[in-house]
Amino acid sequence: MKKALLALSLTALLAACQTNPVPRQTVLSPDASADASALDEASTVDLTFPGSGEGAPTVTPAGPEAPLSAQALQSWPVLKEGSSGADVRTVQYLLTARGYSLSVDSQFGPATESAVRTFQSRNGLSADGVVGPNTWQALILTVREGSRGNAVRAVQRYLNIEADGEFGAGTASAVRSFQSRSGLSADGVVGPNTWQALVAGVQSGGGSTGTSRAELARQILNNSRITLSRSSSTINGSPYQTILDTARGLQATSGCHGNANCGAKVYLDARMLSGMLKVANQYRYTVTSTTGSGEHSAGSDHYYGRAVDIGAVNGATIGYNNGSLIMNACRAAGAAQVLGPGAPGHSTHVHCAWR
Repeated sequence: MKKALLALSLTALLAACQTNPVPRQTVLSPDASADASALDEASTVDLTFPGSGEGAPTVTPAGPEAPLSAQALQSWPVLKEGSSGADVRTVQYLLTARGYSLSVDSQFGPATESAVRTFQSRNGLSADGVVGPNTWQALILTVREGSRGNAVRAVQRYLNIEADGEFGAGTASAVRSFQSRSGLSADGVVGPNTWQALVAGVQSGGGSTGTSRAELARQILNNSRITLSRSSSTINGSPYQTILDTARGLQATSGCHGNANCGAKVYLDARMLSGMLKVANQYRYTVTSTTGSGEHSAGSDHYYGRAVDIGAVNGATIGYNNGSLIMNACRAAGAAQVLGPGAPGHSTHVHCAWR
């Protein structure tokens, strides 16, 4: 009789567990553990701000995305007081999108650190003021067509398109193109994986899916068929130095129109880096400019880190007799703009830009 009652009790217990399963919980450890891959993306919410005043959010489930590799998930940049640049700007945009009062100046100063600490404390994270993988994962907001506000501006700045804060058809198209190049589902929705690819610069361009800017830059440095000039009127802005900084995971130093040493910083475009490697499969060549040194026209692709100038091919200076070799190779490597001998100002070099 006791055995029969025990069997019935166990059967009832199992049935109850199947009907009301215990929900899975994700425990966030401090940023230093870099365990962002443990986050449950299915629980991510989409916060969109319908008014220009960053009003109350509408909460809907986030759409699924193709998973990034474990290496990619751990490649979020670590930012702290004293950091600067595009990624700091993104942190500030995301904090303001969440209602924090903060200047977006790309400088991680005391005000930004204070806002980060407050955000971390409110979200169960170690309140150390350092933005690492777990803080990034908690901070990002899923945005899609129809969204608006500073989170959208952050996306637009990474994509080098007009940062008007309106997620319209043009932004959706740019996002889908980026996702396709990055090996992600091209649905036009900027969720956790797309954010990570934007911030960390993970793109497929020419290498295996998920090849980062840093890895592509290292391949360029080790490629004997590519010579990088070490000369530039921009301090730390020579082709060699900009590729070296990229290989180190840093932004490259750029000139500005009419000002070689304006202090600008930019991430080199992974499409350009991949294209450089493809061109090297056909020819030996010398790069004379990457981010520009003030001599290029206003709005030049050089200042956005997506163009190179090539001054020699197979040991010979570019001219009318050999310019077409590199021009055709750049086009085959996906360059959207190619200028060379015959175009004003390009008689001794070839300009190749990826957009």
